[in-house]
Amino acid sequence: TKPCYGYALSAKAAPIVAALGGAVALADGAGISIPAGVWSSALPASVKAYTEALPTMPGPSALEPSKKAAVQASSPLSFGPSGLVFPEPGVKLVFAVSPEFLSPPAGLRLAVFKIVNGELVEHPFPPSIDVATGLLQVKTLSFSA
Repeated sequence: TKPCYGYALSAKAAPIVAALGGAVALADGAGISIPAGVWSSALPASVKAYTEALPTMPGPSALEPSKKAAVQASSPLSFGPSGLVFPEPGVKLVFAVSPEFLSPPAGLRLAVFKIVNGELVEHPFPPSIDVATGLLQVKTLSFSA
């Protein structure tokens, strides 16, 4: 798999007690929220923010008219340990979103992507945004391997 791009701007890790759950957050609020009972690793939970933008999808073309353009709304983040799988209700990933995306204009849809087998794939769960905090949240049942 391809790693996130650029250099790590910030990183934080914390041990998680499975029976209690916990959270790890960077200074801007990006991070992970873990409910009790879903953490199965002896390793700490971690989050890293990177400097470089991920490659975005180009806009529609005559060959692929259904392909949509994409714009990056937050720093690329890496969550760990990689490959970890969670039972329901999963864990919550939290992203600090650029202010211009807090109230998306008509036609713009917010989505979260993850790297699967070296490719960007749209996350299967829909994100929600808290306009008051500027944080986007999305459930996940695994970290990319």
